[in-house]
Amino acid sequence: PTGVQGTAGHGEVSLSWSAPASDGGSPITGYVVQDSTDGGAHWTSVATAAGTSTTVTGLVAGTAYVFRVAAVNAAGTGPFSAASAPVTPTAVAPGAPTGVTATAGDGQATVSWTPPSNNGGSAVTGYDVQYSSDGGSNWTSASNAFHTSTATTQTVTGLANGTSYVFRVAALNAAGTGAYSTASAPVTPKAAAATPDHTTLSGGGSRHIRYGDSIKLSTSLTDTTAGQSIADAPVQLLGRLGRSGAWSVVRHLTTTSSGRASVTVRPEFNAQYEWSFAGTDMQAPATSRVETVTVAQKVTAHLTKHRAKAGSTVQIYGTVELNSEGERVRLQQRRHGRWVSTHVAATIRYQRLPDGSRTLGYILTVSEPKARHYVFRVRRPATANNAAGTSRTLHLTVT
Repeated sequence: PTGVQGTAGHGEVSLSWSAPASDGGSPITGYVVQDSTDGGAHWTSVATAAGTSTTVTGLVAGTAYVFRVAAVNAAGTGPFSAASAPVTPTAVAPGAPTGVTATAGDGQATVSWTPPSNNGGSAVTGYDVQYSSDGGSNWTSASNAFHTSTATTQTVTGLANGTSYVFRVAALNAAGTGAYSTASAPVTPKAAAATPDHTTLSGGGSRHIRYGDSIKLSTSLTDTTAGQSIADAPVQLLGRLGRSGAWSVVRHLTTTSSGRASVTVRPEFNAQYEWSFAGTDMQAPATSRVETVTVAQKVTAHLTKHRAKAGSTVQIYGTVELNSEGERVRLQQRRHGRWVSTHVAATIRYQRLPDGSRTLGYILTVSEPKARHYVFRVRRPATANNAAGTSRTLHLTVT
């Protein structure tokens, strides 16, 4: 072919040429077009054409290209033409960004997007971010500073809290401003929540009770920031078995006018308790220190006689709560100001006690005591769920 000529466009070049003087004895079926950006040192096939003109697209704006063309027939591809004069495509505005999202803040919104897939043949140099408070009828550009930044996340400030906004974005390059994106979903800026006041709940410590006894647990809810009690506030008492069980709600309560709450409980086993306040928009949540309650087993003890002759037999009997059939109790004696365990022990079982009752209990036998005054008590060792229990003090006089 001869007379290859190019006309520059936006990221493209329109080419035309004259058919070769000879078709080589076979009709020409098409043409192959090649371009070069280094003055013809290297060539790349970029298009085919059925006639003597075509448009080569996807070119880089501002880059000089030369082109050459070869005719094709049944015998193959003929020789390439002489190179065209250099042609430099111009840029076109970029395509529209996609995926615009916005996250509302206090008087502002953070807007993010995906760059356009087509930069128009020239690098994107910035973006125009616009917002609308009337659903897209009217638009306002947010900041000229965004026009020179290629960041795809920007914060738009100066917005009115409580007003709904939508956003759109256009990319900029050397050719100008491209098409605007689809509008984002609406978002509404709002003032940041105030930092809630610090609060505290009193409570905590350790207490020891006997099985069957009640205990009163109390707390005071205080706004320490304001320095005052919190009245009419919902609080709850939580409890758990032992020291490692799961916490559960024991009672829901409302504080009094003085910020106090209390409840009476009767735990059967060792337990822990704590008070909890869920908090409000103005007051932070609070949890009290843990209060540990140790529940001792209840041991009753009775003597069959309080005075006895030396060498006789005396029985000590009673019951244990909580008791377990087959478990043991042991007799302790007061000696030199302290309690000492003796060798006398008994098993808790269902039996008739010396007082005539038939129940789960124990019978300890003190054989052949010497003449003196004895001080006894009965001890039930600690279990997994309860503390050790001891009976009342018993006095035996042997003459």
